[in-house]
Amino acid sequence: MAKNDELNLIPAVESLVFTSGFWMIPVQFSDLRFPESLMVIRNSELITYKEIGSGKKDDEAYCLSIKKDGINISASSTKGFHYASVTLIQLLLFFKESIPCLEIGDSPRFGWRGFMLDCCRFFQPVDSILELIDVLSLYKFNILHLHLTDDQGWRLEVPAYPELTGIGSRRADSVYQDNRHTMGELHEGFYSEEDIRTIVEYASQLCIQVIPEIDLPGHSMAALASYPELGCRGDRQEVPWKAGIYKDILCPGKEEARLFVEAVLKQTARLFPASHVHLGGDEAPKARWKKCPHCAAYRENHGIRSLKDQQVHFTNQAVSILRKLGKTPIVWAEICGDNLDKSAIGQYWLFRKKNAYKQLEKGRQMIFSAHASTYIDLSHAYVTLKKIYAYDPIAEGDDLPGADHVLGVECPLWTEWVHNKDRRDFQAFPRSIAMAEVGWTNPEDKDYKSFVRRLERHLVLLKERGINAAPAKEWNPGKLAKFRAMWRMIVNGGVED
Repeated sequence: MAKNDELNLIPAVESLVFTSGFWMIPVQFSDLRFPESLMVIRNSELITYKEIGSGKKDDEAYCLSIKKDGINISASSTKGFHYASVTLIQLLLFFKESIPCLEIGDSPRFGWRGFMLDCCRFFQPVDSILELIDVLSLYKFNILHLHLTDDQGWRLEVPAYPELTGIGSRRADSVYQDNRHTMGELHEGFYSEEDIRTIVEYASQLCIQVIPEIDLPGHSMAALASYPELGCRGDRQEVPWKAGIYKDILCPGKEEARLFVEAVLKQTARLFPASHVHLGGDEAPKARWKKCPHCAAYRENHGIRSLKDQQVHFTNQAVSILRKLGKTPIVWAEICGDNLDKSAIGQYWLFRKKNAYKQLEKGRQMIFSAHASTYIDLSHAYVTLKKIYAYDPIAEGDDLPGADHVLGVECPLWTEWVHNKDRRDFQAFPRSIAMAEVGWTNPEDKDYKSFVRRLERHLVLLKERGINAAPAKEWNPGKLAKFRAMWRMIVNGGVED
């Protein structure tokens, strides 16, 4: 790990050996800025690229050799060449005249290294997302999970349902810090088809897949405000501006709701070339279903015994639609059970961790983003830098039954209280950088003290890019601060005052 300290690389690389001498940095490689520097690296005659055969499992692996007379990069795919280039660019950002000659062999621990951004509670402008993609790529994230629909806003253009953006993308007011303080102004925004193409194509150039989330059947108040007939009661309501879990959700007993889901998923699959689509599935109260004659008739006609089973049935219908569209579905793990289609990937976040491991053992693939260890919208006192760095979804060891079905990790940034870019940066950094090392580096190669030493240089780079990370005093506050954070979790969602 000391060798990684000398180079300030994040994530820490798997194998590093120093050889004799130095490579003198040529003029064309000085004063580089990421990601523009990627094109300079890719087109340079000073770098030799060699493609080597390997399996799909190793398609992100690479070898980087820096010698006195030049640089050699070998990999089995475009992804491997990209990550080698990112490592080289980090070296060029920290070494101004020469780089020590060395040999690096590197590959990620997990194939899923994700950052989730909630675009609903507060709309995230396209330019802001592109800026975030730049930073994520620098730390070898390969997934940007965009949460595009929720109670407080519908952000995806669907031509067949124009009121989703005409009505559902706007709300009269917003709250920040807690549910008492309001901003006193209209909040609106959605992504046009052209916006989505811009985001997806930009991310693809940096080896990041953009995974869309269409939250079903809960968190759908914005959709119901736009098309009331999709709910059990059918009464028109406003797009809510307070955080919380709302009782009105899509009605699985109505044909209109099922046709709506199919149309939205077809549009989503058309716009996003990624292999996966997230279907949500969390926090779906069933009080309306219990009293709804449409839901009751549907249960009787299809032999559905319970309200919970009705949600699974509804979700399986959405899963079937996605599979026909060539997409792999993801759901929040609270809906995972033996009756859920086996092709659906679970994303664990809270409650019933034993069930998540049980699903792994039965062969279901899982993504892990435990609320108490990875949710970067929460207070730094609750999810500390040290805590997120220590996160390991295979805590029981590699002999955990089904451990090979763990796809990877993700750090979610929900935006109930993240009302501007400064707040986003404060919440996301440096904790997301710690998650980058969790996802890439093997546990035996990790060291928190080393990470903090390397991080100091990276925070200077981020500040030069206009990203103001949380200061060091916020990273690991004491027990009193944690107690205050727990109290805020109850009162106002766990954010700083």
